[in-house]
Amino acid sequence: MPRSPLAHLLFALALVTCSACRSGAAASSNLDVLLDSNDRLRHLAPVQSPFTYTLAKLTPQNLFRKDSLLSVDRKQVKVGDPSYRALKELIMLAESGGFTNRHQADIQRVRQFSRYAVRCRGRLAREYALLALVPHAQRLGLPEPIREPEMAANAPELGEAIKSLVQVSGPALRANPSDTELTDLAAACQVVADLDMDIDGLWRALRALAALSEARNFERESMTSLRVLSEDLQRRACAQALATGLSQEADPLVRAAAYEANYHVFGELFLAEAIMTLIPPGQITPVLPRGRIFGLYTPLPTDELVFVRTLDLARTHGLPIPNDAPEPMRIDARIQLIDVLVTIAREHRVYEDRPRTAAMLALSAYVGEDPPILRMEEWVRWWRNVLPSEIAAYEALVGSSKRGASESQEPTP
Repeated sequence: MPRSPLAHLLFALALVTCSACRSGAAASSNLDVLLDSNDRLRHLAPVQSPFTYTLAKLTPQNLFRKDSLLSVDRKQVKVGDPSYRALKELIMLAESGGFTNRHQADIQRVRQFSRYAVRCRGRLAREYALLALVPHAQRLGLPEPIREPEMAANAPELGEAIKSLVQVSGPALRANPSDTELTDLAAACQVVADLDMDIDGLWRALRALAALSEARNFERESMTSLRVLSEDLQRRACAQALATGLSQEADPLVRAAAYEANYHVFGELFLAEAIMTLIPPGQITPVLPRGRIFGLYTPLPTDELVFVRTLDLARTHGLPIPNDAPEPMRIDARIQLIDVLVTIAREHRVYEDRPRTAAMLALSAYVGEDPPILRMEEWVRWWRNVLPSEIAAYEALVGSSKRGASESQEPTP
């Protein structure tokens, strides 16, 4: 019996609505093919629109032959600006849905954000991916950043472990799995968990887990071993991406994003180390950790974005003085943090205007009072008047030479 035009219209509207709902899943599918195995963005890739992706998912494949006008085979499409397309897909993945369940959404987002934060050559895509990892890293509870292993599992070894996991997961995900099947599943999960994986290996393993999470029984209590493995691999992917952004990222824009992301995950402990490493070692004897946990190195004076982002965090959230430390250490820590801010603010021959202004504003926020003007000689006079006790301790700590240097600075515009 032929269908009415109204029925066709309703079907089309339903399909369009479904495609809008599945745009996040479509973005993850496109991100899989935009970046090749050599970490290069493709100018020709089989990307799909959310509509085409939904059509392929919701319609039985045998209805679409290769010679059909409605064929949903993935074809190579010219990508004009792959860096921009990658950023667009990452934003869509973060803000849209279309996944089978919450577990699958978390897995797909972590695997794509961590890979693009480390491997993508588009700086805006790397910056966005690092910041997009923050809520997932907070959810997973990272102890500290972890660098990629120097000797990661090779592709055949990892592939064999993933293949075994998928094979034993099939019977275990049935309605009533036996104890033997659940034991085999737990053993296969342990084999995967024991492998040392880099970002690429974690991306592959999480891809298999994302496919397994589509099963209706994935959230059952008996599938705890699969979910624990998923969270462990997600945690490692987040930790490696955050660590790589600190230790290997050369672009100041992306490295500044890594500083912000690590602060939101690790809090004051990271910010203290970040501030202490803004100036070269040897100028002060550190009381707070200096490069011990996060492995930070002193940025170049020309890396303005790193200075400004770190000092803006200090201005917004306050100086990271440890509350659980003994009082003498708290005093020394406060004075040394002030020392860093003052050093950056007064060294106009070393630091550019933006970092120096950010340092002044950070100190102003700590005092709780804005200076009358940010010209150097007025600012020196102001902070000496509003912080007499801190200045006395500061000068006792760093010596009288800095006092003479700060008072002899030429005014700067």
